[in-house]
Amino acid sequence: MLADLSRTNHERATEAATDLLLRAGVASIAGTAFFEGAAGDRFLRFCFAKEDDVLTKRAPGSVQTPLKDSSSSCRPCSTAARSMAC
Repeated sequence: MLADLSRTNHERATEAATDLLLRAGVASIAGTAFFEGAAGDRFLRFCFAKEDDVLTKRAPGSVQTPLKDSSSSCRPCSTAARSMAC
């Protein structure tokens, strides 16, 4: 799953990934590992080692995770981007 960082206070995906790991204990991969140029700095990639139906039962709907302030959130990616998930 790709999370769009455009609504956060992070300018770089690597900064957001580090912040999320240190503050919430959640590991992610900066989008720059998958996209060339500045496009990758808009995304974090998450991998869930569970079937989709198990995840849907646990967390239906949108999952929001504060990063630097309460207005920041991670949003589920589009169906097209989801094909890049593990």
